[in-house]
Amino acid sequence: MNGSIWSRRSVVIALAACLCALPLAFPARAQDGQDEPADSSTADTQPTPLFSDGFEATADLSLWTIKGDLEVQQREVISGGFAARGTSTGNGPRFAVKKLDEESNDLYYRVRLNLISQGGTPVNLLRLRTARGDTIVSLYVDPAGRLGYLNDVTGDHVVSPVTVDRGTWHELQLHARIGPDYGLTEVWLDEKPIAELTGNAGLGTTAIGRVELGDNAGGHVYDVAFDDVIVQSSFISPSEGPTDVPGTLDVQTLPPLPGVSFTIDGRTFVTDDHGFVHIEIDRWTQKLKERIEIPDTMLPDGSRASFARWFGWSNTLEDDVTAAFFVEFPIAYTFIDLQGNPIDPATVDSLTFKSSTGVSHTFKQGEHTDQHMLRGSRVVPTQAGPINKNLYYTLESVMVNGSDVVNRAQQRYHPATESAWTVQLRYFFVDFTARDAFFGFPIGSALKLVNPDGNVEQVPFESGANLRLGPLPRGEYQVSAMGPGFSPPAPLMLTRDQFVEMKIITYVDMAFAGIVLAAIGFGLLFAGRPQLLLTPVRLIRHPSQVVQLVRVVHWRALRRTPQ
Repeated sequence: MNGSIWSRRSVVIALAACLCALPLAFPARAQDGQDEPADSSTADTQPTPLFSDGFEATADLSLWTIKGDLEVQQREVISGGFAARGTSTGNGPRFAVKKLDEESNDLYYRVRLNLISQGGTPVNLLRLRTARGDTIVSLYVDPAGRLGYLNDVTGDHVVSPVTVDRGTWHELQLHARIGPDYGLTEVWLDEKPIAELTGNAGLGTTAIGRVELGDNAGGHVYDVAFDDVIVQSSFISPSEGPTDVPGTLDVQTLPPLPGVSFTIDGRTFVTDDHGFVHIEIDRWTQKLKERIEIPDTMLPDGSRASFARWFGWSNTLEDDVTAAFFVEFPIAYTFIDLQGNPIDPATVDSLTFKSSTGVSHTFKQGEHTDQHMLRGSRVVPTQAGPINKNLYYTLESVMVNGSDVVNRAQQRYHPATESAWTVQLRYFFVDFTARDAFFGFPIGSALKLVNPDGNVEQVPFESGANLRLGPLPRGEYQVSAMGPGFSPPAPLMLTRDQFVEMKIITYVDMAFAGIVLAAIGFGLLFAGRPQLLLTPVRLIRHPSQVVQLVRVVHWRALRRTPQ
C-alpha cells in the first residue's frame, strides 16, 4: 500500500518537473500568428528601451561608446534620412559598441540591415558583451549567406539553413537570457523565428552590459547598412521604432538681447537679461535648427532684433551655441541748409544711404518723412570667435528738383548710437538784377527761372528790378529777365551764393542801334566822295539834266536787254 502511494507521488513529481521544464526547453510562442513570445501579447505598453538609435538625431555615432569606423550616410536607408554603413575590402573592422546604462540578464536586440554585398568571408552582424567587454553571443552570415550563431562562452557554432538575401532590407532580432541553468537564445529574421538558432544555451552568469553592431574582425569583405537599432527587456515589435533622443541647448544671443523667444515643438523659451537661455529638447534631430522658430523681437529701446545665423553648432546632444542677430534701430530725418535753416522735407524727392556692408536704401518723397528701421549691427566671424559690429551709413544722394544737393559720402551716420539724423543740404542764395543792355538803367518785370528738372517759374522783380531768391538747391539753372525787349537765357551753375546781372535789349536799344547803323552806312557811302553830296543840289537847279540822266539810264538798260 505504502509502495503504491509513493510510486504515485513519484509519478506526480516527475510530471510536475517535466511541465516546469517545458518553457525552458521550448520557449513560448504567441498563438496569434505573430511569432512573438507569449508574454509580449499581454503587456499593455512597451517598456522604455535601454538604448535605441535611428541615426537621425545627430547623423553620426555620437550615441555610441566606441565608434569603430562605421559611417553614417544617406544613400542606403530604410527609414528617416540616415543609416549606418560598414564597407570593407578586408582592410579593417567596421563596428560600433554601446555600453548600456543598465546591465541586464534578459535582453532583446533588434536591428534592420541590408547586406548589400559580401566577399568569400563571413560577416559579423550583432554581438552581446559583458560590461567589461567579454563576448557572450554573436550573429553572423557565413560565406554562403546563411545566418549563423556563435556562443562565445561555450564556443558552439550553429549555422541555420536560412539565408540573408543581399540587396534587401531585413529585420534581425536576438533574444539572450543569462543564467546558470536557464540560458536561452532566440533569433527572428523578418519576424520569423529561426528554429536552429533558438533554444537553451549556456551563456554564462555575467549580465549583458554592451551591445555591438557590425563586424569587428579584420580581413572580411562586405558592404552592409544598419538602421533602427533598439535594445530593450522585452520583445521588439516590427512597428516599434527608435525612441526620441532628448538633449539640451544652451544659447547665448549676440549681441546680448533680453526677451528673445525661441519656440520648438510648441514650447517657448525666453532669454534672460544677459541674452542667455537654456532649452530642453525632447526630440533631437539633424534638422533641429530648422525646427526652432525665432520671431523678430521688439526691444525696450524701440529697436528690433531679427535672427541672422548660428555659430558653434556642433549637433551634440548637449550643445552650447551662439545665436547671432541683426538689430535694426528707428531713424528719423531732419533737413537743413548750410546755414542751419530748416528745409521742408516735402521738397525732397528722394534720398539714398549706403551701409558699410554696401547695401543701399532709397526713400522717396513721402517715405522719408516717416520713421524708418535701419540695420545698425551685425555679427561677423573672426579667428577669436564671432563679434558684434556696429554698422554706419553714408549719404549717397539727395535729389531735389532733379538735382543732387549733397556731396557723396561726406555725411556719415551710426544707427546704433544716433536715432535723429540731421541731413545738411547744399542750398544757396542768389541776388538777381536786370539792367538795360546799352544804358544800364534798371528795367524788367520778372525773372524767368528754369529749374534743373525743367520746371519753369516766373518770379516778379522787386523795386529797382532786383530780386533775392533762396535758399535754392544746388544745380544747373537757366535764367532770363522778362521786360520790354529781349533777354537771352543764360546758364547758372549754382554751387555757392552768387550775384547775377541780366541784360535786357529794350526797344530803345533797338532804335538807337538802328540809328547808329544807318549813320555808319551813310558815313561809309560818302566817305572820300564829297561830290556825291552836291548831286541833289545840281539836279534841283538844272531840271534838264534830270531828263537827260533818265534817258541815259534807259538807253543803258535797253542795251543790256537781249533782243
